[in-house]
Amino acid sequence: MRGGDTEVFDGKTLSQILEDVYNISREKRKEIKGLIVELSKHINSSGDAVNVAPIIKDFFEVSVKNDDQLTKLATIVQRMITADSYSGGSSDPSELLSEDDKEQLIRNAASELKQSMDEVTDDLEQVKSSVK
Repeated sequence: MRGGDTEVFDGKTLSQILEDVYNISREKRKEIKGLIVELSKHINSSGDAVNVAPIIKDFFEVSVKNDDQLTKLATIVQRMITADSYSGGSSDPSELLSEDDKEQLIRNAASELKQSMDEVTDDLEQVKSSVK
């Protein structure tokens, strides 16, 4: 994928950003699972379950948002691959998008993904603080 080598931020290519997003997402998933396991250990009665269930539900919602971001990321990558294969990888003037347009789309997508990941992180922090 030619677009993967496109520099999006200073010294950061699209491929590197994709890898970062994937790794962060994977770590958040592990963290959420660990928190759910910890909370589950504290359920000794139906009253405990009533109190803990909403917290666990919040963790699952954060996890779903996290997975949604990965799906959006995969869609962007798929579109880039499709655009590259459609254009034959050439810089022919008949391409649907110029290289500048593609790079701008990549920058916009990376920015939107970063913002979405920040929102997921904020949601996770709110859930964590409600547990304490």
